[in-house]
Formats: sequence, C-alpha cells, structure tokens
Amino acid sequence: MDIRKTSDSDINSVCKLHEEYINSGFLSSLGTTFSKIMYRSLGDFEKGILLVAEHEGEVVGFISGAEKVGEFRKHFLKNNFFRLVFVLLPKVFNIAVIKKILETEKYSKNNLENPVPSAELLSMAVREGFQGKGVANQLFEKLCIEFQNKGINEFKIIAGNKLLKANRFYLKMGCVKVCEIEVHKGERSGVYTFKTQVSLPKDGRVSSGQENKRD
Repeated sequence: MDIRKTSDSDINSVCKLHEEYINSGFLSSLGTTFSKIMYRSLGDFEKGILLVAEHEGEVVGFISGAEKVGEFRKHFLKNNFFRLVFVLLPKVFNIAVIKKILETEKYSKNNLENPVPSAELLSMAVREGFQGKGVANQLFEKLCIEFQNKGINEFKIIAGNKLLKANRFYLKMGCVKVCEIEVHKGERSGVYTFKTQVSLPKDGRVSSGQENKRD
C-alpha cells in the first residue's frame, strides 16, 4: 500500500470515494463539481494536506487536513469565487442548502467552548474492500507525520455522532473527545483532539469508511 500526496489526476478518484462513503454530509449535497473544486484547491493550498492510499495503481482511500481551516476557506473562495457562483447558483433557492451554508459560516466564526487546535483532520474515506485492513491507520499516521513536518503537534477532528464507525476509529487511535457541538440544528458532533507524538495502534485492524465531519 502506497500512501502519498495527491496529484491532479487523483482528484476524480478522491471525489468518487467522498460521494460513495461520505454521502450523508452537507458537502456531498453540493455536488461533484463543487467537491472537485474544493479538493483540487486543498491539494494546491500550501497549508493543506491531501493524501491518497494507492493499491496496484488504484486509489482506495484518502485523508485530508489543514493547518488553519479559516485560511483555507479564504484561499478557496478567493481563487474559485466565480466558478463557485456558477456551481452554486442552481441551489440559491434551496432553503435547506442556504440554511446549512449560513450555519457552517456561523460555526466557523465562533470559538468552541473548549480551546482546541486550529489544525484539523477534515475528511477520510476508505473503499469497502480495504476497510479493516489497516489502510485507515496508515492514512491517519501519514497525516500525523505531515502535520509534524509543518511544526504542528496537535489537531482536532469533528465527527458526527451518527457516524459510529468514524467515532470508534478515532477513539481507538487515541483521540480524546473534548466536547460536543451542534453545527447544523439537530445534528450533534463530537470534537476530538489528537497529539501527533502519541504512539499509534499497530494492530492494523481499524476501519473507517465514513466522513468524520460537521457538514
């Protein structure tokens, strides 16, 4: 299994995995084109991390993160504003979508009750046939190394309470749940933190195929 940084040719595979295994999140509701713009932008962002797990030439998993999500948001909007307007225009009259966009924006401007790191694991997915085989562990460990290389010793993860696999995965990896938040009305999420110096499990049997995120 090769865990590596993404190239532009990997973006379609990353988005396909996102759509298949992170299909209940808000981001997925914005469509494939939006996802492609976002992940391509994250891969180009100096303070972003986008890694894939490749097996025999096929992308079977990915993980993403950012040093500061707020800075990535600004980078994303600044460099893709007109494309995003075009992509999101058909959804302008969808009240549910507009409501979630406003809720997400409100969350991004508010500090959490408990102080948490600004660095964040944003999303992760592993193809079904490769879950439970240590691929998620390898992706998580590589993300930790990338954060450490950037001088970051701790990051946060926000996992929807309904994503049972994801929550079990983060707890088994040694993440600490510090609080719960409600980004979107009626949808609770756990906030976890992880110190990159912590020794990771070596059993290679943890699986994660779902989004950990607030959206």
